[in-house]
Amino acid sequence: MLSPELIKRLDSIPDDPPRSRLAEYLPLILALRERRPPMSYMRIAKLLGEKCNCRISAPALREYAIRHRSKK
Repeated sequence: MLSPELIKRLDSIPDDPPRSRLAEYLPLILALRERRPPMSYMRIAKLLGEKCNCRISAPALREYAIRHRSKK
């Protein structure tokens, strides 16, 4: 059993920063995909490149979105 002091120390450790540059854009990506009709991953990748200076291929964007959509 962990001591209350150790639990308090562990709780005070800050969260790790996001490892992916796409983490801050995930809500936007998911919102664009939920529109009717949904925006294609190709178009979203192009939009991120133009407006956010974040270059990524459409297949990589799709894989990232699918992997993280259930974690939101």
